[in-house]
Amino acid sequence: MEQMLGSFQSSLSSLSWEIRALQGQAGAMNLRLRNRRQVRERLGGLLDELVVPPEMISVILESPVTSPGFLEQLRALDAQLGAVKAQAFRDTLACADVQHVLDRLRIKAVTKIREFVLQKIYSFRKPMTNYQIPQNSLLKYKFFYQFLLGHERAAAQELREQYVDTMSRIHFSYFKSYTGRLMKIQVGIPGIFGNFGNFWGFFGIFLGFFGGFLGIFWGFFGDFLGFLGVFWGFFWIFWGFFGGILGVFWGFLGGFWGVFGDFFGFFKIFFRDFLGNFLGIFGDFWGIFWDFLGFFGGFLGIFWDFLGVFGGFFRIFFLFFRGFFWEFFWDFLGVFWGFFWDFWGFLGIFGIFLGFFGGFLGVFGVFWGFFGDFLGIFLGFFGIFFRDFFWNFLGIFWDFLGGFWGFFGVFLGFFRGFFGEFLGIF
Repeated sequence: MEQMLGSFQSSLSSLSWEIRALQGQAGAMNLRLRNRRQVRERLGGLLDELVVPPEMISVILESPVTSPGFLEQLRALDAQLGAVKAQAFRDTLACADVQHVLDRLRIKAVTKIREFVLQKIYSFRKPMTNYQIPQNSLLKYKFFYQFLLGHERAAAQELREQYVDTMSRIHFSYFKSYTGRLMKIQVGIPGIFGNFGNFWGFFGIFLGFFGGFLGIFWGFFGDFLGFLGVFWGFFWIFWGFFGGILGVFWGFLGGFWGVFGDFFGFFKIFFRDFLGNFLGIFGDFWGIFWDFLGFFGGFLGIFWDFLGVFGGFFRIFFLFFRGFFWEFFWDFLGVFWGFFWDFWGFLGIFGIFLGFFGGFLGVFGVFWGFFGDFLGIFLGFFGIFFRDFFWNFLGIFWDFLGGFWGFFGVFLGFFRGFFGEFLGIF
């Protein structure tokens, strides 16, 4: 029994030693496993960054650039190129094994993207092309330019220069065509001396009565206001032309901002090169714009010359009225007072009064014609803006009606004056 107990005790001591040995082995295996997991995690990320999957190679080489898979694999290629570049700074030897494969894929992707974008830009140059459609399609692939900007700056610069040159030609052509068609709009402006037509009737009516003279003056003044109204209408046509130019200009600028700032990537590059690109596209506009400003300035010079002529004529008329006609009027009143108590003279004076009343009707008729002219010009101003035939027709009809009443009043005044003089004689 004693021997058996001793052997059992020795067995227990050896078992305890084996348990401790197994515990040591288990700890070592656990540490080894943890180290392997850490190494695998780090190597797995590195392998994922360095190993080129076969799917990427097939899609980049064979698929068109418009396919969704190409854009997805292009993003993966961009990330892998960046990772390989970062690992190359750490002197990772595995980068040299995949560098040539990635370079070939990069060259192939750059070539396909360059051909695709150039084809889109060249499609703008076709006649009768709505260039906004290919512009919107370019915005769907704005990552292409970011890829070129990060891995092939020469190709990115070439695409941007081609886009600026193409859009400059397109916008200049559209702008020149637009301004040329605007200048072909016929504006009816009467001649300056054509407005003096009523002035030649001054001598015949002045011999009859003072009212006819005033009627002629008001008629001339109404014609001058008519010319002024037509000039004002032309000014608003020019203002509409100027507003149309600004509208086209800002529309082009908005499209330029949207496509150039969005598709061509980073806004810091856009702001840095904005002035050069802006002048490259819109610099040709200013020559045409300043030519039209010079044309309008020449028209303003003609208008101010006409105002000077009218001012001189008005001054001559005022001197004539104050000198000759005023003295004639007082002499006429003296004669009138001398024959007032004569009965037949009274009838003659009554006839002259009727003539003066007829002249007053002539003045009223000419004033009515002036009002019709003014209303016609006013409605013509709205016709220029709204192109409404009804309002133009109404203005012309009102002008005709006013002229008819003016002619009728002058004729009636002349007839009554003649009848009064006839009664005065007999």
